[in-house]
Amino acid sequence: MELGWIVNFEKSRLNPETVQTFLGIQLDSVFILSMQIYFRTVELVEEPVGGSPGLSFYMKINGVPIFLKGSNWIPADSFQDRVNSDRLRNLLQSAVDANMNTLRVWGGGIYETDEFYSICDDLGIMIRRLKSHPCIIVWSGNNENEAAIASDWFSIPSYMKEVYVKDYLTLYIKTIRELVLQKTRSSVE
Repeated sequence: MELGWIVNFEKSRLNPETVQTFLGIQLDSVFILSMQIYFRTVELVEEPVGGSPGLSFYMKINGVPIFLKGSNWIPADSFQDRVNSDRLRNLLQSAVDANMNTLRVWGGGIYETDEFYSICDDLGIMIRRLKSHPCIIVWSGNNENEAAIASDWFSIPSYMKEVYVKDYLTLYIKTIRELVLQKTRSSVE
């Protein structure tokens, strides 16, 4: 079995394996689910950088360092009934044509359809968003909320700041982070 790769890389893009699962028999009909699955490894590398107090921050796909090039994806249209397969594919192909290999799906938009993620899989685009699909390389969120509290965007009264920070930690660190860790096999820490 070959590992899946990304767009604009010297290796081929995702190489699917087809699997079939027997779902059952009802009224003399046999139901079989057939789907394509992909395999690849994704690693976030954070290592000391000589002469710097910071750490490196880059991804390895199948053990190979990858330079992520991308953009922020917002909904294709304010009226979702105007978004069809051709339009989605055209917009995503435009990202590939612009030499992008990664998209961050904006959390303030919509939950994109499985079709969106399937097209990303087909085109070899990696996605940064909370969703379960082969193109997903990073599950993320809350950056605006963290910045809002840290920079006091909403002029929180000083006597309430501790409550906001406590609620933030409870929601994102103690709840959501734990759920993500339970749902993934990656070594997110």
